[in-house]
Amino acid sequence: MKKLLISFIAILMVFLGTSCGENSSGKTEDNSNTNKNDSDAAEKTDADEEAKDDSDAETPEEPQGLTDEEKLESIKNLAEEYVQFAHGTGVVVGYGIDELTSFAYGVSNVGTGEPLKTDNLFEIGSITKSFTAVTILKLVEEEKEKLKLEDTIDKWFPDFEKGDKITVKMLLNHTSGIKEITEKLNPDQIIEYFKKLDKKFNFEPGEAWADTNSDYMIAGLIIEKVTGKQAHEVIREKILDPIELKNTFMKGYEEYPKANEVKGHNYKPDGSIENYTFDRKTWTAGAMVSNAEDLFKYADALFSGKIIKQETLEIMLTATKVANDTELPYGLGVQISSGTHGLFYTFAGNASAAKNIAQSHSLLAYYPFARIKQIIFNNFPDNKDLLVLNDEIEWVLNNNLKIEAVKDFPKWDELIDHKETTQIFSLYSLYAPTVDYGIGYFTYPKDTWKNYYCKQYLRVTFKQDTDNKEINKVVIAQDCQEPKEYIDLKDHYTMQRTEVYVDNEDFKKAIESKKPISKFQVMKYDYFIENGFIYKGCLAFEDDGNEANKSITMLQDFETLQSTFPGVPIYRIWGKATMKEGSNECMCFEPGKDEQGNTISKPIECPAE
Repeated sequence: MKKLLISFIAILMVFLGTSCGENSSGKTEDNSNTNKNDSDAAEKTDADEEAKDDSDAETPEEPQGLTDEEKLESIKNLAEEYVQFAHGTGVVVGYGIDELTSFAYGVSNVGTGEPLKTDNLFEIGSITKSFTAVTILKLVEEEKEKLKLEDTIDKWFPDFEKGDKITVKMLLNHTSGIKEITEKLNPDQIIEYFKKLDKKFNFEPGEAWADTNSDYMIAGLIIEKVTGKQAHEVIREKILDPIELKNTFMKGYEEYPKANEVKGHNYKPDGSIENYTFDRKTWTAGAMVSNAEDLFKYADALFSGKIIKQETLEIMLTATKVANDTELPYGLGVQISSGTHGLFYTFAGNASAAKNIAQSHSLLAYYPFARIKQIIFNNFPDNKDLLVLNDEIEWVLNNNLKIEAVKDFPKWDELIDHKETTQIFSLYSLYAPTVDYGIGYFTYPKDTWKNYYCKQYLRVTFKQDTDNKEINKVVIAQDCQEPKEYIDLKDHYTMQRTEVYVDNEDFKKAIESKKPISKFQVMKYDYFIENGFIYKGCLAFEDDGNEANKSITMLQDFETLQSTFPGVPIYRIWGKATMKEGSNECMCFEPGKDEQGNTISKPIECPAE
């Protein structure tokens, strides 16, 4: 076990450095609603061949971009693959420049099998924060004597601890240091809640960053103090009504067509899917519902200067700086991201219930170089995978990447055997040195965090064990970070790691045969981390070693990405194994240096507990 554990520490460090009883969606027809615009024309690629010097040579034909129909079909294929490999229920996708193209795949309610529709309402979670931030910025433009970003919150809450140091801007860029609200509160209870807390802060105002709902709920109170109106009324007055967002509402504070709202879903311990009811009050931090059409219109109006002035928008999109002038990729209610074509902006949210289990997710992305807006909703527990799908859609729209339909998907009815000892896993992954994530699903009844803050990926590795012998393994892995409630910003935290590893030769044989194999191993570890360094790892579970209880299918496609990423294959993997309690044997580490001066994990004897 020690050889295996130490050999994969380096792989885990890469992660640390980066930021259904029934198959509910497998047989669902794709329900699409498409709105086209002639201006969203087929694009040509930049990869033109050079003309030959020989005057008699034929001039090479310039490669043509995808048609609108081909782009839509490719994105539909990606959406289906996403839902299938993430073991999900459904997804709504929208995109476009001046007009929206949208479609839905999967079900709105796993209990009834009702199909998803493009006009369905989703809880948009933290995308609500951007509406709150823009409303504050609009009030700053209109009410300069009453509200400035530099105003400290003691102006409205004179008894709030450190209120003379916390500015409105700090609330909007999450540098206030205020701890998260962990109870269900009405707006009029928020300030009293903090007065009773012994520890109100994670850090000194302005010194660091932490995404909390607290910041934006206090911002909601400031909107009410400045205007004398309820916050949701002001958001409607300043944003929703002027740009005619007729499908966006503050849930719990406004009437809305509940029959058109999708159901959230959760995984049962055995991996099957059930409906789940949301139960959380986040008000101006996360309580809004909307749909693809409205989020498209919102992004179009926001980034074209129709809501706030251009100079105000620039303030919103400016990266936040904290202690030591450290710059963070977050503005005022917006994430600043970098992709294959440079800078882009994202607004993301999840609808969470008890125990931080997220039951649906939403993502709005804007790419300024092309003015493209992308919207994705799902209604199942997934987090990181939504970002992967967003990247893939961007590749189709801007790189003319054609994606063919896939016929082979995980057979969930066979994988889910309702046994408490079964580990189930799936992965759809691009393998390349710079593409180390994928869309996947791993579950085992004793998993602590299910699919929350998890990342799945595949790596072909040639590592050395403690005896300097080469280990040639293919590692199919999931890392799940302890769900921080954004509140304690722990220096110490835990990560749960599931790894499936296959000998390289066996992996190649499986790829060639396209048939399931049973020669692989599954192990689950608990890693303990301090300030970003793994100081201890313990074996928690392992498969029972019985090949009759194991099966893994591995398929590969070298062609799909040739046009954009030459030589990059796609792997599609799914399987299961019967698990047993691990030895709980642990290894400990301390930072060290190799002969070249590189930082390494140096094994040491574990200190006595």
